[in-house]
Amino acid sequence: MKILIVSFYDDNFGDMLIRTCFENILKCALESLGVSQNDCVIEKMNQKHIEEEKILSSDLVVFAGGALFGFNYQNFLEGIEKIVTLSKSREIPIVFSSLGVNNVASCEGEVGVLKKLLCFDNIKGLSVRENPSLFEEYLEGNSLKAVSVCDPAVWAGKIFSLKKSGSKTVGINVVRGGLFKANGLEWKLKDEEEYLFNLKNLLDEKGIDYKFFTNGSVLDCNTLNHFAEKYEIPEDKLIFPDSSKQLVEAVSSFGAVASIRLHSAIVSYSLCVPSVNLNWNENVPYFYENIGYSDRLVSIDENAAENMASKLSEALENDYSLSEEYLMSLYYYLLEKLKEVFSLEIKEEYGFNELCKRVGEIGVREEDYITDLTTKIKRGSFVLNSCRNEGFENK
Repeated sequence: MKILIVSFYDDNFGDMLIRTCFENILKCALESLGVSQNDCVIEKMNQKHIEEEKILSSDLVVFAGGALFGFNYQNFLEGIEKIVTLSKSREIPIVFSSLGVNNVASCEGEVGVLKKLLCFDNIKGLSVRENPSLFEEYLEGNSLKAVSVCDPAVWAGKIFSLKKSGSKTVGINVVRGGLFKANGLEWKLKDEEEYLFNLKNLLDEKGIDYKFFTNGSVLDCNTLNHFAEKYEIPEDKLIFPDSSKQLVEAVSSFGAVASIRLHSAIVSYSLCVPSVNLNWNENVPYFYENIGYSDRLVSIDENAAENMASKLSEALENDYSLSEEYLMSLYYYLLEKLKEVFSLEIKEEYGFNELCKRVGEIGVREEDYITDLTTKIKRGSFVLNSCRNEGFENK
């Protein structure tokens, strides 16, 4: 048996965590069906770098999750179309899992392509981490149903065997200056830096310690470096993760997180560290709704820093607790789909505590840490060459 995991990953370690956590839950579902790791070869492929031989030699192709549906500057639809079409040519089953959306107000032509692809009879399942009603529109006239599950990265704390430290330090998430513009917002680098500086000053006034951190992206790190130099932020207040594990370790050291990127909030939740999020992307409020904290969102306006500081003060006094049902949803979905695709019977189903223990035992392979670092190095080299050729811009 050969299973190909398809996911998008780059130097933003939130994307890496989707793949890593998904693989561990997938392995546990296979074990529950009596399939040992010796009986199944699991390969991985970056959705943006399609390897035809990997697809055509697989018995099942699974999309691991993330905001892959929707139509934005990352152009995921082209890759999805090619992978689905190639798989269909050999009648290889496909399972979509933990899908999110981006910029759903797209042109009718792209929506039409997506609806057509989802009608292929080799697609055996589709689960979503947010907005199931939108996906039901994509599935109009289709026998598939959109099943709601968690984002795989809510398992990050269990998979890396990490817990929150109990500190009261606030982690302040920093992103690249062009992220907001790329998502249709008016905020620019100077607006983000003003927000960060104002938030720092407000936390100082409240006597709350803080550290600035990124999710690992080279461009996010460039922004943090630029901000720190401009406002003379000491080095001991800065965290630059070089791997998924270092990102999870950083978040585990906080008492609360001022999030921007969604996966800084998702990792926080996995560790029961409360977070408050700038509401800059349509998938952000869906996650907070899923975990029952819709009030922990801050609008992007002139009062963003003040509102963030106020909500962080409250969050520091009110811990998260994990929803077992929410976390188990992904495991149950994969269990059902693997059972269906491979005509297997369930041998022994994991309970929540057993699954938490087992994903930690499987852990993370050394090669995944190497992939994290080499991906970041390659991205850094690309950014450096772009700056040399075009002059520096905070893209």
